[in-house]
Amino acid sequence: MTVENEVIAEGKNDTKLKLTVPDMLASARYEIRLTGDAAVPDEEVSHPVRVQHRGRDSFGRSIDNGWRDVIALSVRHKPVFRLHCEEAYQYAHRGTIYPYVMTLERLGDFKEPVVIQRGDRQNRDLDGIEFVQTTVGVEESTFTMPIFLPETMHINIQSQSQLYTQAYASFTDSQGRKQHALFVSEKRNMLRTLPTVVKLYASTATLEGKPGDVVSVHFELERTSNMQNAMQLELVGDDSARFNVPAQQLTRGQVDVDVPIAISAEAESGDYELTFKASGALDAKPDQTAITSIAVTLHVK
Repeated sequence: MTVENEVIAEGKNDTKLKLTVPDMLASARYEIRLTGDAAVPDEEVSHPVRVQHRGRDSFGRSIDNGWRDVIALSVRHKPVFRLHCEEAYQYAHRGTIYPYVMTLERLGDFKEPVVIQRGDRQNRDLDGIEFVQTTVGVEESTFTMPIFLPETMHINIQSQSQLYTQAYASFTDSQGRKQHALFVSEKRNMLRTLPTVVKLYASTATLEGKPGDVVSVHFELERTSNMQNAMQLELVGDDSARFNVPAQQLTRGQVDVDVPIAISAEAESGDYELTFKASGALDAKPDQTAITSIAVTLHVK
């Protein structure tokens, strides 16, 4: 590391040090100690440079001693990739998974998989929006970020959703050290919501049965002309392993189906909230998945 402007000129009280970090310096925390030397007038005087840390108020007061004799310098690794997308309004139906096209720009010789996920911080209420975490392979540069827009979103609460995507990766630097990097997309995912295209209903909100019984529930799909494709109806959530419920395949245009629910002989008595989900590709946009769900309460006697 080199230092410039290290001399306070005669008659001056300050200088602005310039520290230059070597290009190949390992990423780590370094402690820098500085000493000031002068002849006053003929005697050599030396004092350590002391600095105030940031844990102090406007009067310089702090808990314990507010002065330090070292400067802490954190050297970060150079960025290894950039993440960005087209920041322009796109339209997606509520109750769908929308594939937002994004670009991963690799820098230098970085050749590691990158995990893409929802940003930790958002500037607006997500209103239930979820990001389906995905991994970009070492040879990929353009990919789609699956963004789930729940059917329960309030379409008129805000004019659009401004979403932030982040990505992280692990790699070994030139010093042989394991490094981890996380970057937020330089552009936002801009989405405006459209009405739902399909809605799932159950004939009853509550079912009853004893351990060992098989009870049946009738489901209906309210379809629009935009969603006549085949769909799969299945039990999801934590209780999917507790009850034997076979997935149902609904053919194109089919709007109703009876689903049997086998209650285990070892099932404990009580109420269980079972969530059923129907999903399928949109008619005109097969890369988008329509999802609708409903909860049914099963009372085991």
